[in-house]
Parts: sequence; structure tokens; C-alpha cells
Amino acid sequence: MGIVNKVLNQFGYNAIKVGGKTFTGGEERTAGFMAGEVEASSQQMIESDKINEYGDFIDAYSQLPWLYAGATALAVAAVKPDLKIYREEADGTPIEIEKEKINRLIERPNDFLSYRELLQITVINMAISGNMFWNMVGTMEESEIFDGNPPAELWWMKPENIEIKGDAQNFIKYYQYNYPSGGNKRLSPSEVIHFRLSNPDSYYRGMGSLQPAKNSAILEFNAITYNKNFLANDATPLFYFKSEKQLSVEQRAAHKREWNKVHKGTKKAGNFGYCWGGMSIEKLGLPPAEAQYAEMRKMNREEILATLGVPPSVVGLLEYANYSNMEVQQRKFWEDAVIPMLDLIADKLTLRLAPLFDEDYYFKFDYSNIKALQEDEERQAKIATMLVSHGIMSPDEVAEKYYNIEPIGGAAALRYIPINWVPLNGPVDKGKIPPPEKKSLKRAEDGEKPSFWNTASRREILAKDFVRRVEMKEKPFVDQARQFLEVQAERAEKIAEKAESLVAVNFHKAFNVDDENRKYAEKFRAHYYDMFKTAGEAGLELSEGRLYFPDMRLLKREDKFVVTPELEAAMGALILESGAQINEYTLEKILALYKEAVDQNLTVVQFAKTLRDKLTELSIGRSERIARTESAKVENWGQLEGYKQSGYIEKKAWLCYFVDESRQAHMDADGNYSENPIPLDQPFNVGGDEMMYPGDGSRGARVGNIVNCLCTTMPEVRQI
Repeated sequence: MGIVNKVLNQFGYNAIKVGGKTFTGGEERTAGFMAGEVEASSQQMIESDKINEYGDFIDAYSQLPWLYAGATALAVAAVKPDLKIYREEADGTPIEIEKEKINRLIERPNDFLSYRELLQITVINMAISGNMFWNMVGTMEESEIFDGNPPAELWWMKPENIEIKGDAQNFIKYYQYNYPSGGNKRLSPSEVIHFRLSNPDSYYRGMGSLQPAKNSAILEFNAITYNKNFLANDATPLFYFKSEKQLSVEQRAAHKREWNKVHKGTKKAGNFGYCWGGMSIEKLGLPPAEAQYAEMRKMNREEILATLGVPPSVVGLLEYANYSNMEVQQRKFWEDAVIPMLDLIADKLTLRLAPLFDEDYYFKFDYSNIKALQEDEERQAKIATMLVSHGIMSPDEVAEKYYNIEPIGGAAALRYIPINWVPLNGPVDKGKIPPPEKKSLKRAEDGEKPSFWNTASRREILAKDFVRRVEMKEKPFVDQARQFLEVQAERAEKIAEKAESLVAVNFHKAFNVDDENRKYAEKFRAHYYDMFKTAGEAGLELSEGRLYFPDMRLLKREDKFVVTPELEAAMGALILESGAQINEYTLEKILALYKEAVDQNLTVVQFAKTLRDKLTELSIGRSERIARTESAKVENWGQLEGYKQSGYIEKKAWLCYFVDESRQAHMDADGNYSENPIPLDQPFNVGGDEMMYPGDGSRGARVGNIVNCLCTTMPEVRQI
């Protein structure tokens, strides 16, 4: 009698069902060998320098928070789509199978396990160790599994307890289940479904996430142990009292009594403190090794999640997340992690389980109701609008493809160009829609109709659209700029720490601006190039009376804007110039802080810490200002080059984004050039500064005319 049967009998359960057949407590059941396993309930901490066995992987799952969070996120997501079974008909038509024996087996694998439990534990084991084993159990009389005797139950088996015995002829001779308490049981390949992730190092075993992340896991174990011991045993005070003269025992005791009287206890937290007798308070800083502790744990966390394929926001880490990229991360999580694993499971069930019931059966997960994979309604509406307004599809075609609406024909079957909704193909049924007024774009000539964009409503649309494009590009720029400045602060701190004394520090030599400029160019070149390229596309679209949306790239439309070698060289020079302005300002701040430190007679250690703290604090506001200024500058430059490549735009006007902070010179430029546009190759005069476009500093414009500016240009698009 199996242990499960004995336990059930003790609680008054005298019979159990297996595969539709009832067995009394005195009969042996085939599934009993799995139920008979005695598990060691106490979980011992594994050695921090050894993560080699499958049992270690499961222990790591229970003891490393981010491994648990990532693997559990995969498991929770895995049970959301429905697992469906289909039969392929002779003509290839799939027919869903419902209420058959195979459905009942999946819905209820055995009397003690639900489908969701089985799938979740499968996904967790595959994610961590790369392997999972199911035991297919037959009826009492015919336990061997074959086409005529499909399984009545499914049980999962711990991967660490399974040995695979290879065979030169049949690939696998048998599986051996090793009981933790001793002994083993052999299982034929027909009784086992082995789910495994790819492993280039083994024909038999899969590779999970923890194997490549083993070092990160070991570091995390050590970090957790260190933190626990540190909190339990550390006796380092946060500060100490310093006195210029020798204090007697009575004086020290008196000061301690007074200090405890005012500050001891949680209710007295935050009380005003004072010192007497020539004493002062000195705060103790953390040594560099301890200061790097948090950064190391953050790196471990990110590496563990990366090997699992789980984006940080999925497990609640919102440090680099915002509303827009959280949706992208959720979609990426499904497309790159969840779906590949579930498809692998479905394929293995089709290969190993489905033929036991019917050769034409196959398994497939249904992802149609997964919110993260569904097209956002607003985004879909934008794409649909662009398809119609750019003459790519007719209203009928869009309605049928995206909204499953029957075509209505007539005008809805025609394609239209965007500027004035002129039919592009096919005759117009004059009885249904009026003939459009014929308008087109041409080169500007005196005495013709005003520029297409030069109306109050269109000017406002144009200005807001420019701000929209800049804000989209500055969001990723802010994080990169802050990271660049914080790394600079660390380098400055290290320069100060290496000095023997404060007067020996030479930042002019150690903080090389040319080297910093090259670092800036290396870090931001790709981002500048992408900003410039899409800005050029926007300039081409504006030249034809259209707005540009980055989502147009989703339509796989061929880019029209060309970044010539001359433009690429000019962009390289612009990046270096921007980097020089940023890095020279950093050096200026460093030297100012150095002068203050000398005046205050700080030690090298004090100055190094103050330097990093101040520069890091400044990086928050500076990164936002840099991102706004550089994004707007490159957007305006690329947009102007787009006008030039259009072939029929010859003039430009200054367009101010009127807000409370708008500079008077920029508002004046808007008024001066709106009705009197100038040739594309001539500079604007803005408050005495010459600028080819808003944000341009190539002609010596003052910083006050450039920083945080959201002005743009307006192409002169004439109509006839």
C-alpha cells in the first residue's frame, strides 16, 4: 500500500479514483511510486560557491528573490492562454477537439494536481534547470503506454531525481527515477515526456537560466549572507564626537547623558542636536567596498532576470520604466520569453502525447486574449489613419483588415493623397461625392496663395507636432545623459582620492576634456544619428503638407531621406562640439568645488565625497536640460535638411512655441519671418545672433538663445 493511500485511510478516505477506475485502500495503484516519495521538508542553504546540481537550482529558486520573481512571472503568465487541441482535416482545415478523453486528461492530470499547477511547475523547472519530466501513467491492467492504451494520468517528476540512460540504437534506453530516500524505478521512454530547452553541450539535458547565471547567483548568495551578518554583527557607529581638547571621564559621561536625554528613543527622532565643550560631530562614510555593495546586487539582479528573459518592469522594478516603455516591455516579455517556451511545450505534447489518442491531433496555445499582445486601440487607429491619409490603403481596405468591417464600395474604395483628399485611383462617382478642388504643391513664386502651413490653426499644429517629436526623443536621452554625468562624477572622485593632498590635485591634467568629448561621441553617436534620420523624414513630410509619425516605420515604408557622407561628417562635428560644451561645464563645476574645498581646508577624502555628491546632484537637472537642448537642435537641423532634399522648398520661417518662458527675441523672430520667409541657405537673425535653425550654435549664437528652446522652422509650401 502506498504512503498516500495510508494517509488517506487515516483520514477516512477508503477509496480513490485513477483513470476512471475506483481502487480500495488495500490495492496498489500504478501512480503510487510517485506518491510514495518521502520529501525532505527542511530546506538547507546550499553552499555559496557551489551551484552545480539540479537540486541546487531549486534551492536557489527558493532562496534568491529575483530568481523566484522572474521564474514565477513566467509561470503565472504561462497559464493565461488556453491550451487547445485540434485535429487537422484532410483539406488542412483545423477542427478544435472538445470534451474528449485527451481534453479531460489535460484538464485534470491526476486526482491531486490541476492543469494550471502542472503547467506552472513545468515552466518553473524549465526556466531554472532547462528540464522537466512528466510520467504518463496507464491503467492497472495495462500500465505500458502505447497507441491503443493512452495514459490515464500525468505526474511531474523532479529533474534532479531523473537519470537518462542513452542507447546507441534507440537513443534512450530508459529513464531512472532515483528516490531521495534510496532505491530507484526504471521507466521506459514510452512512459516519459521530457521537456527541455536547447543545450549545445548535451543531447539529453536542457540548459536553464541558472547555468549561465551561476556566477551572478553565487555573488547574490554571498551578498545576502554578508548583509545578514553585517546587520546582525556590525558595531560601526554612524558618527562620532570630536573634541579639540582632552575631556575627563566625568565630562564624557555628562555629555552622553545629555545626548541620550534629548535623542534616545524613536519618539525623539529628529530633535535638534547640539554640542558643547569644543566638541563637533564627524560622520563616518562607508568604505568603497561597501559603497559598491548596492551596485553589485543591482547587477546580479539584472543578469539573473536577463537570463530568464524577464524585463525588470514585469517583476515590479520601475527604475527605468515609464508608461510607454512598460507596454513595450510586457510585449517583449511575451514574445521573447513566454511564447517560445509555451510553443516548445505544445510541440512536445503534439509529438509525444497527441498520437496516443489520435495521429491527427495537435496542441496549440491560443494567445488571442493576451492583452499585452493585442494592438493598442489608439495606436491601431493612428496606423489606420496614416494608411488612408498617405494613400497607401483605401478606407474600405483598412476597415476590413483592422476592424473586420465589410467593404461598402464607392468613394470608400478609393485611395486619397493626404493634402486635400484627392482621389488617386479609379473614377469618381459624381453622384456620391463632389469633385475635389484641384490643388498641388509647387515652388514658391511672388503673388501666389499663402504657404500651406501659414494659417493660425496649422501653425499651432506644426508647433505642437514638433514638441511631440522632441519629447519622444528626449525621454531615452535623459537616462543616457544622467548615466554619462554620474560616471563622470565617479571618475572625478577617483582622481581626487588618488591625490596625496588636496593641493596636489590637478584636474586640468587628470580630467582631459578631449578624452571626455570622445567618450561622449562614442556613447551618443547612434542616438544622434537616429534622431537626425527621422528628423529628415519629418522635413520631407512637412514639405508635402503632412505630419510625420515614427509609427510610419511600422508600415515598412522605404525611407526617403538620405544621410550623405557630408551630412554624416557634419553630424560628427556637431556631436563633438556638444560634448565639448557639456564637458567644459563639468570641468568648470569641478574647479569651483575644488576652490571651495581648499578655502574650507577639507581633507582629500572629504573633498572626493563632496565632489561626487555635488556632481551627481547636478546631473539630475543637467541631464534633462541636455536632452531637451540636443534633441530639439538635431530635430531642427534634420528637418531643415529634409526641406532641402524635397526639391521644391526654397524658403523657411521661424516658428515660436509660445509659452510663458518664451524668449522675447524668439517671439520677435516668429513675427518677423512668418510673412517674410528667407531662403533655406540664409541664417535667421535672432536677437543679434545668426542661426540657420533654432538651436544652431555653429555661428556663435549665445547659450541663452539655444538652451531649452522649443522653437522650430516652417517650410513655405505654396498652393496653386
